[in-house]
Amino acid sequence: MVLVQPSPYDVDNSVMLASLQHLRDSKCCTARGIAVVDLDKITDKELWRMHILGIRGLRLNVKAHGRSVDVDVLRETIQAATARIRYLPGWKLQLFCSAFMWDGKGPRFCIGTSSISTDLEPLVRYLASRVPDSLIWASDWPHTGEGADRLDRNLGRVEKFRHVDNRLLLAKVRRWVGEEETWNKMMMHTPNKVYL
Repeated sequence: MVLVQPSPYDVDNSVMLASLQHLRDSKCCTARGIAVVDLDKITDKELWRMHILGIRGLRLNVKAHGRSVDVDVLRETIQAATARIRYLPGWKLQLFCSAFMWDGKGPRFCIGTSSISTDLEPLVRYLASRVPDSLIWASDWPHTGEGADRLDRNLGRVEKFRHVDNRLLLAKVRRWVGEEETWNKMMMHTPNKVYL
């Protein structure tokens, strides 16, 4: 199981870290996590404590606040994050950004937001055929709101979740991936290689 820091929590990883500690103490499963941190404030000691609890990477979440992204600032942030985690064994960077930033694939594959089927099917099929050993399934559950909705938000107000039919989505992705071998890699083998 891999927990990813929810966007509404920003850099407060306390709930996720407590969850990792609980899962570790209960010995129910091997759990890992991806944290979101303030690179200017977090200490190496805090990063190491996160590692001990099961954190295996940082998420650079440029969509969480709904603001536009300066690509040069993002490049500098990636370099700074890489420098901070270089000594932590097995740590990865996860970039959560708009599709237009992905090597020009965004405009080609993600044309609109009206239907997950029409938007993602060509991209999933493309990736499954070209890089089957590099795919990992993630649900984004519990489907928090959009970053643009968080601009100037009242932190005391509970954020509404988006309704997503996870079973339908998973069935569609399974169909788009096609090959059983690719599906098994995406669901089990690649995540095990990356996070365990």
